[in-house]
Amino acid sequence: MGIYALAFLLASVLTFTPLLASAEMTVVGVALAKDIQDRQPISEFEPTAYCEMDTDAQGTMPIVDSSVANRIFFWTKVQSGETGMLRHTWYLNTGTGWQQATEVDLNIVMSPGYRTWSSKRIDPSMHTGEWMIKVTLADDTGRVLCTTKFRVT
Repeated sequence: MGIYALAFLLASVLTFTPLLASAEMTVVGVALAKDIQDRQPISEFEPTAYCEMDTDAQGTMPIVDSSVANRIFFWTKVQSGETGMLRHTWYLNTGTGWQQATEVDLNIVMSPGYRTWSSKRIDPSMHTGEWMIKVTLADDTGRVLCTTKFRVT
């Protein structure tokens, strides 16, 4: 292999490596809100939602008053180097463990900050207690990108 061919090969690898390295999806922001307008959360619940990597963490959770809000929106901002699908899986702690309430697959396009969301209707007679939303890749649910917890009163 000549010096020019080697230089071309090295330049090609260096040029395309960042694209391959950025092909993963990363959650860069989350919010729990009463609504979404123009792809932005409106009237966020307090305290502010955040991502946990540990599903057993016990940080401060947003509080949702079910007498004021009958729907919760979970907004997610994703940095992605490729098109793919995320999954939001909503769980309710029933006292005997986490029970899956719903799951939503969301299309993601390549973007430094793609915004997407899912929502859940809340019935105060059935849905009070601690909730958890796991964000995973739709085709690799074992890889948790983010966990957010909140409480419905």
